Amino acid sequence: MMYRQFGREIFLSCLLSFMVMTNAANSQTARYDLVNTGVLSHSVYGQGVEMLIQTTPQGAAGAAGGIAPKALARICKEYAPSVITSVARKRRLTKPDFVAVRVVWGEQASGRYALQVYSIENGTCGHEL
Repeated sequence: MMYRQFGREIFLSCLLSFMVMTNAANSQTARYDLVNTGVLSHSVYGQGVEMLIQTTPQGAAGAAGGIAPKALARICKEYAPSVITSVARKRRLTKPDFVAVRVVWGEQASGRYALQVYSIENGTCGHEL
């Protein structure tokens, strides 16, 4: 998948971070950074907006056995309002079908990811699809 950078607005939002607890048992905190955005063509859901999130530390998600669904929803709601508007405007998407959150962790060659797709409701993430 090829991503394109969308100007200063998205670049600045990439600098923001979102803190979530990944494992209450050991109180390990991971930081989730928006590193890229783009349009995703999905065979089931159509064409929508994708947010690529990188975890820091990279091992946090793997140590917790993956990303909790509630964490994905919180990440989506944090970034979606500005990302959906910006990507749709830049790529001339009149009505994106969905918004997707892809969280990656680990090394590039052996890394893992979690992808969750949400409906778009009132300009932000709705229910899981």
